[in-house]
Amino acid sequence: RDEIGELAATLNDMIARLERSFKQITQFSGDVAHELKTPLAELKCNAEVALRRDRPPEEYRTALQNVIDDVGHLQHIIEDLLLLARMDAHTLPLTFSPIALNDVFLEVFETLHPLAIQKHLAVHFEKIEAVNIQGERGLLTRVISNLLLNAIQYTPEGGEISFSLYRDGGYVMFTITDTGIGIPEDALPFIFDRFYRIEQSRSLDTGGSGLGLSIVQKLVEIHHGNIFVSSTEGKGTTFRVSLPCQ
Repeated sequence: RDEIGELAATLNDMIARLERSFKQITQFSGDVAHELKTPLAELKCNAEVALRRDRPPEEYRTALQNVIDDVGHLQHIIEDLLLLARMDAHTLPLTFSPIALNDVFLEVFETLHPLAIQKHLAVHFEKIEAVNIQGERGLLTRVISNLLLNAIQYTPEGGEISFSLYRDGGYVMFTITDTGIGIPEDALPFIFDRFYRIEQSRSLDTGGSGLGLSIVQKLVEIHHGNIFVSSTEGKGTTFRVSLPCQ
């Protein structure tokens, strides 16, 4: 318990942190390679199949559309990776200003509501108050749109989605609850990890990259807030976001 002992403990902690960082970098690099490998393989396969023999113009158009879809998926992954890299490096330009979060929510809802209608999802507004915070409008739009899109994608046809937006003391609370497929209890601690997937088929079905919730968490933290999740497999999920009031 002398100075040498304290120095040794400090060095051990530093070495442990460095080791964790190296492991995370190695894991992340492998995940990125894996995520890019699949759409690139599909892109190459579609092009090769189209060139094996002469085809009618309609088949070429279909093949080109498949190529465009694969490229779009790659672009989505790369854009998400660049956004995460800029946030990690603290180089994301931020201009905080007074934001009416209820206006942002309604704008996102109007954009994505047609997707809910297509799946015959019932939408309920439990409590929507006029609330203001200091923030970056574009980033807050992404937080709400990612969570809403997530709820729509993972809620079966005929399900329900409900929202709340209200002030609670010095914080704004935004909640979104769905009656979707839910998240297994053992997966809950990892859902904000980059590239984490509960089941590979889930992301394949929705076109997800496994980065959406990681981005949401980082954006909420940038706004000095917190995000929480509770879920019951087979019954639904609730996300709660708390952000400091203006």
